[in-house]
Amino acid sequence: MKANSFYIKQLLLGIDVLVNNAGLYKTCPVADMSVGEFRNLIDINLTSPMVMAKECIPHLRKTKGSMLHISSVGGERVRAHPRT
Repeated sequence: MKANSFYIKQLLLGIDVLVNNAGLYKTCPVADMSVGEFRNLIDINLTSPMVMAKECIPHLRKTKGSMLHISSVGGERVRAHPRT
């Protein structure tokens, strides 16, 4: 991700806006989810936007740019899984 922000900065000569719009959704009971699958969810949904924000903030301050974080209403819905 650090390389991505550097590449973008070099390509565009600055960053005016960062739009964090990545998300992964997995529907399965926790008992059926591996630790690796859970870590992947955390990396994509939480860690990636934080790292991109951290890398872009210095550039956004220079350009007086903006940051936009987009999420889903899916995080507000609870879905029960039938017991197996």
